[in-house]
Amino acid sequence: MKKSRFLGVFIAGAIIFGSLSPAFADVDNSIVTMYEQQQKKARISKEKAREIGIKKIKDTFGIDVRDFDENINFGPYMENYTWNLSFNKYNDKETKDFFIAIDSNTGKIKALSKYEYNYSDENKEPTISKEKAKEIAKKYIDKINPDKLSQIKFIDEVNYDESSKPRNYYFRYIRTIDGVEFDSNYINIDVDAVNGKVIGYSYSWSEDMDFPKIDNVISKEEAEKLFSENIKINLNYINQFDFKSNELEKLKLVYNYRFENGNMIDAKEGKIINWGYNKEKEETKDIYKSKKEEILKNAKDKSKLEKELNKEEAVKLIKKKIKEFYNIDNMDLSYLELVDNNNFNKVWVADFGKKDNKGYIKDGGSITIDALTGELVSIGKWNNEEKPNEIFTPKLTWDEAYYKAIETIAKYFPEKIKDIKTEQIKYPMTYKFEGKEIPVRYVYFNFPRLVNGVEYYYNNISVSVDVKTGKVNELNYFWDDKVEFEGIDNIINKEEAKKVFLNENKPKLMYITINTNEDYTNPKYETKLIYMFSPVDLAKPVYEIDAHTGKALNPNI
Repeated sequence: MKKSRFLGVFIAGAIIFGSLSPAFADVDNSIVTMYEQQQKKARISKEKAREIGIKKIKDTFGIDVRDFDENINFGPYMENYTWNLSFNKYNDKETKDFFIAIDSNTGKIKALSKYEYNYSDENKEPTISKEKAKEIAKKYIDKINPDKLSQIKFIDEVNYDESSKPRNYYFRYIRTIDGVEFDSNYINIDVDAVNGKVIGYSYSWSEDMDFPKIDNVISKEEAEKLFSENIKINLNYINQFDFKSNELEKLKLVYNYRFENGNMIDAKEGKIINWGYNKEKEETKDIYKSKKEEILKNAKDKSKLEKELNKEEAVKLIKKKIKEFYNIDNMDLSYLELVDNNNFNKVWVADFGKKDNKGYIKDGGSITIDALTGELVSIGKWNNEEKPNEIFTPKLTWDEAYYKAIETIAKYFPEKIKDIKTEQIKYPMTYKFEGKEIPVRYVYFNFPRLVNGVEYYYNNISVSVDVKTGKVNELNYFWDDKVEFEGIDNIINKEEAKKVFLNENKPKLMYITINTNEDYTNPKYETKLIYMFSPVDLAKPVYEIDAHTGKALNPNI
């Protein structure tokens, strides 16, 4: 079944209402605790929110969802906390999904969406043009949200190939304030190209917001200069897919870009800012060339075994590897399977842990070993019993954790030390929770493959270190020695690539709402005027450039 783009938006929207994304993983547990505390303060009960949601869906769409499957959770939305309800029903004939977010203090609707799919229309030919579908979408908005029609702007961000006969048309409308977009507030419409019905509708809106006046802002020319000064152009190898077959076509050498210290400009203050973690300058760490050479000297050739490991041999070797890595004896295996991947060697995959008297696994994890060499491929513990927001004295600094990660690679994959980018960006080792400084427990390192001095992130070695115990918690090796890479001869230079990016992307004045407090348990939201580095053609955004031809690559084609 070929479902519409709207379903992805629907699901992503539902996830957004329950997420905050700090720069490090340990904050996740503090966020869960924070939600629980905020839920206790809510004036609208869970039961009342359900009642409001069912009535709103009935009034808006004429559908009673009381007998639908349902799910209710609590989380943040913009400057508020909301009850987030989803109702769905599936059968052989159709799919129906509804989502609604309700302010936990006022009971007001913050977001509402629906998605419907009729399987009987699946193989029918489209009969509706894009222009006709757009008319249908606009009439629907006028019916459902007539008071919002004058406050929204159509954003043409989908490049439809009419010859491909699209199954659905997707239309996005963004809220504007004095002509400036605020893309956190929107109305999205999905129109069925076969029968002309609105099958997808998504609405997100915040009332009573204070928007800063559009005065005393830097000019677009000044913003463009700041972006030009702060953009960093990089060479990368990427996997290029054939979107029709959804299969890997080949590897390609491209230029892409990023902004080291932020991807937005504060339009009032004229400085680069980011969504969350901000530093004046990135700090990095690397090892010396002599250290790499020392590691490489100790590398031994890895040869294949005389025969593929059988199940009994795999169990024995897996337990040996667990003992070696974690210094834990007699681990039970709760799952074991031989996996054959066409692109890589066969591997044995297992889950491990200690079984209690009820048969439940504790201190569990997973491990993968190469069935043809017996070498470790990946290993990691699940840490299910970790205490959230625990204050402890770290046994390792960030630098010491970094060297621990390098030591682990030197032990298990020493021959690859010359083929990975060992430089890493340093991140904070604490976060704030309820006014307290909480140490980050796990430090994550990702070492991408280097070919011709160019990064290839689809192949990498990653390591996580537990600074509380001072030990490595996880190791993953993902590598394909069969893949072929383009050469780096006859490519355009970085300045030429930079010109293309600056031509294809321009500063766009927008409103955004961000949390300005480092303590995620006490968020302080502020609406700002910012310049975003935005594609000139939203339907053909340019994030990568062919390094040999200088041609902009469009991810949508």
